[in-house]
Amino acid sequence: MKALVKVMIIIFSISYVGMLSPVLGQDLGGPIRVAPFQFSQMVSSGNNVYVLYQQNSDNGAHFHSYFVKSSDAGKSFGNSIDLGSAVEPIVTTFGDNVFLAWETGFTGWPPSHVVFAKSNDRGNMFGSQVILDNSPDSSSVITQLLSDGKHLFAVIDELGEKPPYQSDVYLITSQDNGTTWGKKVELLPSALLENPLGYDTSIQEIGDKLVVIGEKKLDCENPNYCQYAIFLRTSTDMGSTFGPEIDIAKSWNPVRLQTISSGNNIYVVWVDGTRGQGPDLLFSKSNDDGNTFSTPIALGQKEGEYDWPHMMTSDKTVYIVWQYNNENVIAKEHYGGVLTPAYVSGIFFAKSTDGGNTFSQPLNLSGDIGTSYFSGISSSAGNVYSSWTSKHGDHVQVFFSRSTDNGATFGDPVDLTGRSDSWFSQIVSSGDNVYIAGDASDGNMIWLKASNDDGANFGPLLTLNSGISNPEYSPNTQQKMAYTENHQNPDTSNAIVLVEVMVPIAGGVSVGVFLFTRKRK
Repeated sequence: MKALVKVMIIIFSISYVGMLSPVLGQDLGGPIRVAPFQFSQMVSSGNNVYVLYQQNSDNGAHFHSYFVKSSDAGKSFGNSIDLGSAVEPIVTTFGDNVFLAWETGFTGWPPSHVVFAKSNDRGNMFGSQVILDNSPDSSSVITQLLSDGKHLFAVIDELGEKPPYQSDVYLITSQDNGTTWGKKVELLPSALLENPLGYDTSIQEIGDKLVVIGEKKLDCENPNYCQYAIFLRTSTDMGSTFGPEIDIAKSWNPVRLQTISSGNNIYVVWVDGTRGQGPDLLFSKSNDDGNTFSTPIALGQKEGEYDWPHMMTSDKTVYIVWQYNNENVIAKEHYGGVLTPAYVSGIFFAKSTDGGNTFSQPLNLSGDIGTSYFSGISSSAGNVYSSWTSKHGDHVQVFFSRSTDNGATFGDPVDLTGRSDSWFSQIVSSGDNVYIAGDASDGNMIWLKASNDDGANFGPLLTLNSGISNPEYSPNTQQKMAYTENHQNPDTSNAIVLVEVMVPIAGGVSVGVFLFTRKRK
């Protein structure tokens, strides 16, 4: 989401939020600048790995997106393909086909449009670009691409840029693998002046059905505290029409809505913001193609803050990782002069082997390695892989851990990059191959590491944006930057632009001010 609304939040400690686009940062007292490069998304199929990243130049005035591929299981990558003036690119693949979509600019005036391109030869050549949505009065944002080998589904958010500022969420379907496209079908109508980019919408194909899971506002106690309905709609004609809404749950200020399916099972997880009880991590499931859903259960069993859940599934086995932090709990407790205990900040894991009826006790994957966040999960043939970012002092490192017994136990965390300036973005796996990618603190490097033996060993750190330069960027002006999570989940619906500014208010005291230019509810 790329809304024009700007929000200022003032805090007294370092914090973090969702994905950056473009990534911005500032040293204390230094100038604000845009990161030269940012990771966008990665997918894999067999020994092929496809990566998208974005270049921001002239302090964000100009932008390009690039596609780069490996056909040898991540051992080497070819030259980057320039997609032109493109932002927030996304990718999906099926067989030899690679599908790309992106926006022509950020929301605002003139409006941005959604562009599509496809390759029939594993990303070697791409056909002509096609404009999927170019409403003259609305900015278009592509949030999801889904392919089944014949059908191709694109979820597009439209944000009205002129009165009456009408906004909607649409589905556009191709019945011939992206050669031609049908008409827009409304998935989630939005009230006037309401921004759909603050909502999470996910589509899943289940047999011969297409289901969409989204959320809509019901009522508000105040502008910042609202109740939403999380619901499902089903299409039996591959996206031409959708049936009535089936309620999954009601939730206060829900965020990070994630959906995944396997067979006739649909699993939904989100962060609930009920005042005095959250943020908590809630889970609901359907084992009958979405006809009915279970009463939501809380996955977290301790008081604290839960965020950034990610799921993987195979039939009735569900793996979930999330971030947990209890610093707020420690801060509000009174210990009567007794030494205050250290707070916990880590990446936790739980699994279900009975279709989401019960879950294992949460397991702390990250241990005591600094403050951990921005995690991801992937699985293949009984192996479960997780990676995340940990920060301790001035060091920002990417760690990796794996399970070879279906998530029953995990090995000790491994420092993946050997660098103190790396940020995790995404992990994917295919067969014996595991791929982990991210970017660097100075915003000048897109990196990837590959394992071809189920995560037991990883090859060298590869720089994917080699040969792509930013003329205005000088090593003499490198600065530490405020980074946040990127596209671990293929759904790109949680995009936020962030600028961190430290404002001195008294001797030795500074206030962190975060400026957002994308609306979240």
